[in-house]
Amino acid sequence: MKSRIFIAAAALLIGLTGCTNEQDITNQRESLASQPTSMERVTPPNETKATPHVPEVPEASQPNNTTTIHTASSDRLSQAITLYELAPKLLDKKTTEIPSYHKGDITFWTEEQVNSFNEGHSVPWGDPLVRTFLGISNLIPYEYLMDETIGEQMDKGGGYDHVRTLRTQNNIVFTSQPYDDATRTTVVDVNVPDLGTYNVTLKTGTDSRIQNIMKIVFNPDPTSNIQTRFNDPRSG
Repeated sequence: MKSRIFIAAAALLIGLTGCTNEQDITNQRESLASQPTSMERVTPPNETKATPHVPEVPEASQPNNTTTIHTASSDRLSQAITLYELAPKLLDKKTTEIPSYHKGDITFWTEEQVNSFNEGHSVPWGDPLVRTFLGISNLIPYEYLMDETIGEQMDKGGGYDHVRTLRTQNNIVFTSQPYDDATRTTVVDVNVPDLGTYNVTLKTGTDSRIQNIMKIVFNPDPTSNIQTRFNDPRSG
């Protein structure tokens, strides 16, 4: 089963998922060789559930479990919004016990996958730039996963001890800071034109350097017409 994250304050962002078709994502996974093929999709036990922050939002009807797009005030859109966050203690567990965010779903790594990675296989699973590029595509209102330049840019990057940047053809810029050995974290900033910036913090477990998204914070661009863009993600 999938454990679906519904975040009221970010419902307008989650509604963007439709902008990325499944065939594009499948092709990009194959080209980057960066996505697990057999992740266990199960309901996390109570003690390992992801705990998204849900800021106060204007009252609006949400019948059943249908996501509703809220019309937010301009001052609310000018403030940073925490869309997703794991309790720090969860990242001190084994990799197989850490909830892993992927396009709004929670998945879990298998023991076989962790062992395979630790033996030197599926290296991109430990790349914070790749994990962010694929993991938050549901939050970006542009089709970018099929960008043929991405693989070449990543091949030129090399190593995680320096700042790495990639730019898509529609000018989405991913900037990965150096991996911090002391905290086991990496921060990736994603600047989306006419929308804002996502600050994504990734952290590894205690037994592997597989990257897991720990926190996603969205900083809106106060100069953009965000409401219009969400109504028509391909506008402008």
